[in-house]
Amino acid sequence: EELLRSHGAQFDETEVLVHTDYLPETDAPALFLRFLSLVMRLGDLKFLSSGRLLHIFKNDIRDFIEKNFRGISFEEDASPIRESENYIADFVLRSVTGRTLALYAASSESKALEALLLWQESLTRDVKDLSVLAIFESSKPVGINNRTMARIMNSDVQMAAFADAEADVVLKMRRTLELNT
Repeated sequence: EELLRSHGAQFDETEVLVHTDYLPETDAPALFLRFLSLVMRLGDLKFLSSGRLLHIFKNDIRDFIEKNFRGISFEEDASPIRESENYIADFVLRSVTGRTLALYAASSESKALEALLLWQESLTRDVKDLSVLAIFESSKPVGINNRTMARIMNSDVQMAAFADAEADVVLKMRRTLELNT
């Protein structure tokens, strides 16, 4: 909001539009540069914030695991396939039943593709008792293209929507790990 004000602009939430006040045509050239500077700054913020948002979402999932899966060992940034250290999941949970669950905080195209690649690698290596779960921030993920979503949906990668459905995610994970619900 402060950035908008400092550039003489407002954000219209209804129209999802950034605009300035109406101004005389004679003032337009000077104010155009100020508005262009704002657009460039907003682009910079978008570029910088995607990694930050992924980090925050990943922290949310870590807190979620610690809160809901006490007594279950988990590793962060680890490979669930011991013979293949190149496939790193955000979190790997291993239950006493021998089941392994690889979690991806799938808030970006690359994270969604990593989940898909791990699943394909587990098929190639015939890994038993491993499930891959892509956790999306919401049921309508932004930043993941339709082709990637279709590939995940048509694979055996499990999917979960985190926002407003954490209890459902707990149940899904407990079933996958064969824990008592």
